[in-house]
Amino acid sequence: MTTAPNAVTALFRAAIGGDSDGIDAATKRLDGDGWAGSVRHVFAVFGQAVQRRFPPGYTRADIVHFVADVRAASHDPGSMSADIAEELVRVALGEADLDPELGFEEVITPQISLAVAILREERLSDAELDEFFTDVELQVEGWLAADREA
Repeated sequence: MTTAPNAVTALFRAAIGGDSDGIDAATKRLDGDGWAGSVRHVFAVFGQAVQRRFPPGYTRADIVHFVADVRAASHDPGSMSADIAEELVRVALGEADLDPELGFEEVITPQISLAVAILREERLSDAELDEFFTDVELQVEGWLAADREA
């Protein structure tokens, strides 16, 4: 496994804890690696967080309100398109396919912001976060194994 997933986990842990120095360090590490191998890891964190936040029975309005709340709480609400953020949530829930025309920044920023908001909202203990990130690692390893077999 590359070092990218560890940097992604470090980024999320720092963001959840409000550790700006940790965020900067993890971001520099990811930027230095060119985010190689990390996009899949970010999507796994995002997907698992979204599925925890929106169990069966959610409505589209639940998604709209959640995204609006996260954007309103942001220091720069304009940095995240509501339409794209809502689409990403629907993709993670299996309702939609990702628009292939979306660029890296359009996708990665909302995924990180929304996942951090969900995980902060849950107020997970360190042990629960460890378990969450272990589950993410297992999901990513499964995807990588499937790619190797294809």
